Amino acid sequence: MQLKDFESSALVSDGLKTAGMNGDLRMIKLWARLKAGELETEGQAAASKVSNEKVLANARMRVRSISPYLDEAQRDIFSGRWKFVQGYTGIIFSQRDAFQTVITDTYPGEDPVSLASKDALVVEGNNVIRDAERLAVAAQSKSETEALSAYAKLSLSYDRFLKAGDLYGNSLLLPSGSSRAKALAAKKAKAEVAAKAEVAAVQRETTAAEFKAATAEAAADAAAAQVREREVAARQAEAAAKAAEKVADRAEAASERADATVARAAEGSAASERLAAAKAEAAAKEEAELKAEAEEARAAKEARERRASLLAAQESLKAAEMKEAQAASTVRLYEKALEYEEKQEKAEAKLATQKDTTASLVPQYDPVVSTEMLYKDVPQSSLQYSTAKPKLKDPIVVIAGPDKGRVGVLLGLDNEQAIIKLSTRELKVIDVAKIAKQLLQLQR
Repeated sequence: MQLKDFESSALVSDGLKTAGMNGDLRMIKLWARLKAGELETEGQAAASKVSNEKVLANARMRVRSISPYLDEAQRDIFSGRWKFVQGYTGIIFSQRDAFQTVITDTYPGEDPVSLASKDALVVEGNNVIRDAERLAVAAQSKSETEALSAYAKLSLSYDRFLKAGDLYGNSLLLPSGSSRAKALAAKKAKAEVAAKAEVAAVQRETTAAEFKAATAEAAADAAAAQVREREVAARQAEAAAKAAEKVADRAEAASERADATVARAAEGSAASERLAAAKAEAAAKEEAELKAEAEEARAAKEARERRASLLAAQESLKAAEMKEAQAASTVRLYEKALEYEEKQEKAEAKLATQKDTTASLVPQYDPVVSTEMLYKDVPQSSLQYSTAKPKLKDPIVVIAGPDKGRVGVLLGLDNEQAIIKLSTRELKVIDVAKIAKQLLQLQR
């Protein structure tokens, strides 16, 4: 009926250090309040009973004092204060001997019910220590999901331990000197007197019963000895008859003991069935918890997939907006070109009788050399253009694209696009990189 050892001694040392050796003012104050009895604890009333029960009462009080720390741990997990959570697990580790005392002393008997109750306490006590270590690991890694899972299992195991050890339902500790405390103390004193009287009566009855049983057993042993003596020496009829009566008595006593054994076995079987039912219920609850965790994981996965779909849709929207902006820019360039061509046509109509002042800006070349096919196998340097960047109204030459080799004048610029008017009076929108300034000596 012993608890298992800790899985990680280093983890336990860190938790104990955080609980009492790191000088954290908040943790020290909380511990002081527990020691002073200002928080709800249990077991103080039991500590004032007879002297042989003080150790058990103190252990029960220490186990019960963990409850407020679990409440604090829940709040600190939600707030992400992980160093406090590690301190709370250290306090739980420090109460391991109290858990062991409650297990061994609460049900001291060896009857089937007591043994089954001890088994339940051992199982839940090991679960408390194991889940506390898991919570400490989660607090070190600062994983809220793992911490909440470990905390839920720890709280459940602790609650089951309290129920199995009958640690619920006792009076609260109150500050000394209050009227309520005095009234409770008086009431407690009366209850203790009555309890002691009842215990004394039970002890007297038990002592009397034990004495009667011992007397009966001694008498039975003496009778059995007489029977054996008479059986050895009995060859006479009277001795044989008395021996037969004693044998009948022993048979009847054996039958009664057998009946008692059967009754105890039946009682033990009922206790085993209750224990099996409790274990089945615990397994069902754990299965439900695992299903809930799986459902939560599935929901999280769906949320991640939805976020990924939303991000993809946003990227598509941005790409569409960029294409739309590019299309709008191209439309603006063409609109500017059309507007400029319209203005040129009006100016030409107005100055039809005047001299063409732009004629010198748009030299006329032989159309035969203005096709790209003629430059298919000709070096780029044969175009003889300037490396200077062309400006508005500069004569230009097209150095790439389907109009390669054709000449004209630069009418406008819009970012990386240029509006040119070729010597054939065509308006073109072309990349700035595909035009160059003509060399003056090549103009006719």
